[in-house]
Amino acid sequence: MSTALHDVMMVALDVRIWSGRKKLRPEDLTATGRLPPRELVSLGSKRLCSPDVLQPFLQVKRRAETRCQAVGVRFARAFAIPRGAAKPLLSSLNSLADQFQQARTAFLSTYDEELARWSAQYPGYERLIATELLPKAVVASRFAFGYEVFAINAIDADGELADVLAQGGAGNLTLGSSARSTRRWPANRAPSCVTR
Repeated sequence: MSTALHDVMMVALDVRIWSGRKKLRPEDLTATGRLPPRELVSLGSKRLCSPDVLQPFLQVKRRAETRCQAVGVRFARAFAIPRGAAKPLLSSLNSLADQFQQARTAFLSTYDEELARWSAQYPGYERLIATELLPKAVVASRFAFGYEVFAINAIDADGELADVLAQGGAGNLTLGSSARSTRRWPANRAPSCVTR
């Protein structure tokens, strides 16, 4: 059995950022009788605050992804990294988590003022923005920075699973009823005959 997986760890980032947007509704377009400015609405959504105030969160997320990619590769919504690179990477991610928390605190401390400033930039569209505003506590719950570390281990197979593995290794592994049905697949059927 290969020991290559023992030297690999998985890091799955969990970074959630409030979009600052809400779905644009038909009544929003007729509120003033004219189309809202492009900066306020786009592609079926309306902005509740300036996108600039959310940039610090996006920058921290990009830095976290960049640091993970610098030592590993993307794999199944996570990053496969060498075990030896884990400690410095996790230390770096912890530092980024602190930066994210500081940005969150700063954003929430000026949340009401930012919304008022954004609304004041678009006279005549205040109702369009105000109807969708969320309480600060709800917005606060939509920001999070975290990560999960886990390992992928080789399978210790026995019985039917061992038979499947013996036929072609982990690359041909199918589980449960799928494994049983592949054995019964008619030999005269080409793979192009498979339908949904």
